[in-house]
Amino acid sequence: MAVAHLHLADQMHACLTMGRFIPAAETTLRQAAAALRGHWGW
Repeated sequence: MAVAHLHLADQMHACLTMGRFIPAAETTLRQAAAALRGHWGW
């Protein structure tokens, strides 16, 4: 299984669930979604 590591030095644990308060969370989730779509061919 291929794995991609993304280090977000300025973010805390669980930041992805706080998109309403942490703008970087939305960007990161979009990147993850794009990677999954690319992997699955969507």
